[in-house]
Parts: sequence; C-alpha cells; structure tokens
Amino acid sequence: MQRPDVDLESNDLGPLAWVLDELRKSLETASTALKRFVRDANQARGIDMASLDAGQLRIARQQLHQAVGALEMVGMEPPALLLRAMEAAVQRFVQKPDLCTDSRVADVERAGFALYEYLENVLHGRSPSAVALFPQYKTVQEAAGADRIHPADLWDFAWRWVDPAVPSAQAQAYDTVSRGRFDQLVLRVVKTGDAPAASELAQLSLRLRANQSAVQPRIFWGVVAGYAEALASGAIASDVYA
Repeated sequence: MQRPDVDLESNDLGPLAWVLDELRKSLETASTALKRFVRDANQARGIDMASLDAGQLRIARQQLHQAVGALEMVGMEPPALLLRAMEAAVQRFVQKPDLCTDSRVADVERAGFALYEYLENVLHGRSPSAVALFPQYKTVQEAAGADRIHPADLWDFAWRWVDPAVPSAQAQAYDTVSRGRFDQLVLRVVKTGDAPAASELAQLSLRLRANQSAVQPRIFWGVVAGYAEALASGAIASDVYA
C-alpha cells in the first residue's frame, strides 16, 4: 500500500487518508465476491446449497476483516463497528449459504457505500456522527442475526456536562405530585408517541430544572426537556429506539 504525501504528524486525518483508498478496494472486492456467489447460487437452483463452493464468501469475509483492522488502526472505532457487522453477516452466510440472497448482498453493498461516504465527509473536515450509519448498521446486524441492535452502539462522543441556555420557567419541586405527572406523561409518550404529552413533558422538565441549584441535576432536566421537545415536534422519530 503506497503511502500518500501526507504529513501524519500535523494532520490527525492523515492516517485515514492513507487507508481510505485501500478500504474502498476492499469493499469493492467483497461486494464483487458476494455477487459472484449469489450468481452461482441462482444458476445452481435445485441443488443442495451446502454443496456450493463458499470460496467467494470467504474472500468477502477476509476483505471485510482486513478493512476492520485498518479502520481500527487509524482510530475510527465507531465506523469500524459497521464493518464488523458486515463481516458478521458474511460469516453467517458462510455458515448458512441459503441466507446469502440478492437482497442481503445489496444490503451489505449499501452499507459499504454509506461507510465510505461517511469517511469521505470526515476526511473533508466535516464532523458527522457515526450514529448516522445506524440504518445500515441495523440492516446488516439483522442479516448477521444479532441479538441486540441499538443506535448507542455507534455513539462516539465522550460525555461532558454542558449547561445550555434554555427558556425560563417557574420552579417546581420534584415531589410526589410532579413525579406522578411525569410518569403519566412518559407512559403516554412511550405507548402512543403522544406529541402533546411530549410537549407537556418538556415544560414540566424545564420547571423541574428551574428548581435545581446544583449543575448536574440542572443539566439532566435540561436534556430531558430538549429531548421531549424534539419528540413533540417530530424532530426525533417516535420509534422503539426513541
């Protein structure tokens, strides 16, 4: 692998620029190998799938495994998780070739496209969150038969207590009454995605925040208020992950 003329000492993105082209080649090789296997499988309809040569699947798995190592080597652990999921899906295809279908191969290929686009954005100085890769991550994790799939797997920001400016509100104590109302609103949001309940939850959280003097509780209730407001406005989809 020829190293490009990049100053790795002064540019933290240098290592990523170094491996990106090789990563693209690995993804293309893996995709081609998967398509060849599916083509051969389609031509051999009616025979035992287990008797098909899984060599192309193993080539795809090896290419993805190498790509995972390259991304981890340059410190891109969150997007490397997507590659690991792609590798796990292909490993499952090796074990159960009948699961390697045209649609599943397309899912793996789309995940590769999304990953490459994400890394290009990083290299060009943008700061996308790896959580944006969750739709593709979810799809390939399903193909891999994963037991747990969650956007938090891709969250790559270290926690910091940041107290943003929020609308002012009249202080309200966190007592039995407010706790009961809070629980009722949360239940409505969880069960039906009730936007008015989410909006009221945001206002209640702001009042509870205004009653706090310590920094961390103030920030906590501010985060709850912002999240509830996002649910109320539809900025966050009201799904199982929300």
